[in-house]
Amino acid sequence: MMKRLFFLIMLSACIPVLADAQATDTITAAKATTPARISYIERLSYKDRFTDAMVTLHHSDAIERLLRLSSAETRTARGFRIQLYSSNRGAKAREEAFEIEKTLLEKQPNLEVYVSYEAPFWKVRVGNCVDHSAAQEFRQWVIGEFPDYAPETYIVPSEIQIKE
Repeated sequence: MMKRLFFLIMLSACIPVLADAQATDTITAAKATTPARISYIERLSYKDRFTDAMVTLHHSDAIERLLRLSSAETRTARGFRIQLYSSNRGAKAREEAFEIEKTLLEKQPNLEVYVSYEAPFWKVRVGNCVDHSAAQEFRQWVIGEFPDYAPETYIVPSEIQIKE
């Protein structure tokens, strides 16, 4: 009886190790047949070497551009952003901040808009400027595009995202 129990315990301990080894082999084989720098959509289109299954996707080119943009490597650095809104009026401030974000993105869809909460303030900031002079030029552009926010528009130091 003890031998059987010991055997079952040992067998149950080995099964996860064997399953992991098999999964690793499958992943390694997939990586070996797939080029490193291809898009997610192209990667799905490769024929599976075990089942010969293949996925065909019909999509807009805009989706592929967005996937490429989101997968671009980014790093953070000290820089500047333009602050358009800051309020500490609780739920009303939160609602206003997201409404401002929506307004900005409707007019300029490619604008980098950041809504943040730093207790007790809700803030809306835009842009990723590396130096102060670039931030000044960008601030003037923002005021020209969104004159309603001009009185609250400030250049603020911030951690920015730089795409490589």
